[in-house]
Amino acid sequence: MKTTLSFLFLFLSVAHSEDLLTMNQYLEQVRSENYGYNGAMQNRQGSKESAVQSDLLTSFRLEGRYQLQGDQKLSQNPALTYERLDSESYSLGLAKTTTFGLDMKLSYDINKLEYVNPDPAMPSGNPTSLSTPTLSLTQSLWRNGFGRLTQAQVEAATSQAEYEQQNSEALLDSLIQKAITAYWNLVFQREIVEIQKAALKQSQALFDYNSRRSRMNLADRADSLQSKATLESKKLDLQIALDNEGVRLREFNLYRNKPFDAQVGSLMPLDWTYISKIKLSERPGDRADVKASKAQAQMNSANHRIIAENARPLLNLFGSYSLNGRASSYGDAFSDTSSANRPTTVIGLNLSMPLNFDSLKKIESGARVQANAAEIVYQQKLLDQEAQWRDIHERVVATQRRVELSESIVKAQLEKLEYERRRLREGRTSTYQVLLFEQDYINARMNRVQNASELISLLSQVRLYDEIEEGGSK
Repeated sequence: MKTTLSFLFLFLSVAHSEDLLTMNQYLEQVRSENYGYNGAMQNRQGSKESAVQSDLLTSFRLEGRYQLQGDQKLSQNPALTYERLDSESYSLGLAKTTTFGLDMKLSYDINKLEYVNPDPAMPSGNPTSLSTPTLSLTQSLWRNGFGRLTQAQVEAATSQAEYEQQNSEALLDSLIQKAITAYWNLVFQREIVEIQKAALKQSQALFDYNSRRSRMNLADRADSLQSKATLESKKLDLQIALDNEGVRLREFNLYRNKPFDAQVGSLMPLDWTYISKIKLSERPGDRADVKASKAQAQMNSANHRIIAENARPLLNLFGSYSLNGRASSYGDAFSDTSSANRPTTVIGLNLSMPLNFDSLKKIESGARVQANAAEIVYQQKLLDQEAQWRDIHERVVATQRRVELSESIVKAQLEKLEYERRRLREGRTSTYQVLLFEQDYINARMNRVQNASELISLLSQVRLYDEIEEGGSK
């Protein structure tokens, strides 16, 4: 497909001149100078890099805490008196959330306790260090059962990044397509200007011919007046063509962020025969906007599942196993934990259930309907894309036939005109007849430009179905 569409920006067979601006050079200017393009490129790159944020939800986490505390409240034991209890604690561990609803944490806690101005009769052991390695497990049984909530959060984050990336690619596609169209529009408009100049020249010659015959009383004055009206009409047509060329030029310069009146040298000519022979086979892929719609549907579906899951009751099975060491110093407390003589074992259930059951039911039902709606919207987008592709395919084939016929007509009209000019040189026809044939040739050229312009517009839409490579080109 890339080879098929290469005519849109590569005409390597064209003889290059110093002032020739090829399509490739023009698109390079657009990519380097257009702020919208560069912004979309950076956003696309940022979206690619931020796609890994979903990995953070289930990757290992390093968790730590440091705390200093001074406590002057009275001890719960009346026999134990002191001025203040100072404590210093450290905690460091690894934690991980799995995709099947299990939270794990392995941590090591160290606490140092010191009683300030204790009662002399207070038992020894001041200061005291506590060392506690702990393995904690929490398994979700209802909300986030089997990791439903975590999986939905991962999918939502992944789909969000994919949506932003594909949306940026759709913007890039649209901008480059418009830039390509602006290039060829200027090419076509310059062709129209040349045609109108030729038409004006032909009308001027026809007017001069009829005026001369009228002055010589060889023709009715009505012919001269009609020729004059036609001449003035052709002057207007040329002026309109020149004005439209200015519009096309400003549009051309807009995409490369150049001044509106910046002049452009030669542009690549169009190979009329080549574009009429291009064959479109199967659709190369989904458009970026359709891919963005798919990612958006997945993101919406995941977000609605998150809403439904968060509305469910919380029922967690939790447990932990800790080793405990106690000594007057950190080192001795750490060594004491290896004996495993005083472990702490915890197991239990945690329940939190909203009592507004009617609202819970509606929330879950609504989220399910919205998730289905997002998928339906995407499926319609797929159907629309397929229908649009078939329409483009059929219109390309039909327009190619018209371009081919237009090219044949141009050749036939030119052959007819050249033959009539030879007859004029031989004195076998009239100048008026030659002028009429010149008008037929001009009309044929105009029809060819109109048909080719429509075909180029259709073929530029095919580019939207191709992949964008790194650097933004296709």
